[in-house]
Amino acid sequence: MDKNFNEVTDRIIMMSGIDIFKNTRVNEYIEVRALTCFILHKKLHMGYSKIARNFKSNGKKMDHATVIHAVKRYPIYRSTNNKLKMMESCFKIKKMDLINYKEIDQIIFLQEKCKKIQKKNRELKKNIHELSYKKVKFTTDEEKLLMMFDGLSKVKVEEVIEKVNLLKNSWTWKEKKNIDRCEIIESSSGLSDRAY
Repeated sequence: MDKNFNEVTDRIIMMSGIDIFKNTRVNEYIEVRALTCFILHKKLHMGYSKIARNFKSNGKKMDHATVIHAVKRYPIYRSTNNKLKMMESCFKIKKMDLINYKEIDQIIFLQEKCKKIQKKNRELKKNIHELSYKKVKFTTDEEKLLMMFDGLSKVKVEEVIEKVNLLKNSWTWKEKKNIDRCEIIESSSGLSDRAY
């Protein structure tokens, strides 16, 4: 839990008499929560996600989008509620009290990203290790075919593959059509008996 967060929320709860962590949508609760988010973000420079995490750890359902909305709406609430203006004026923040929360949030983000990358790296190493034990065994005929490609350029290999595919297709076609035997094909128009 963040020390500054606790100090601000304790003080606001004491001044307003409202439990800002209560899960309710009553207007006076919403407005005081908006004041809290505004002070934390605008005066203490705390990131939206950090504010939401601190609220969650106190039992209030909140995400960063809710915090953004509260901060944006706060000036509207303040314009119609003098009590909010008075409470806000009680928060004088000294520069030396400020912590760069954006940097802290960035560090947390990078640490989480690093953990994910390390996990993925371990999985890949495990897969490589498993694959290194699975040696592919070729038959003598397969080895002969592979050796035919040894020393050929990529273009030549592609040419050989294309020619082998054509040969395979011709065998398939011959088997389907039984071309190995001769057939006499008669034309429906026929040829005349004229001598050429």
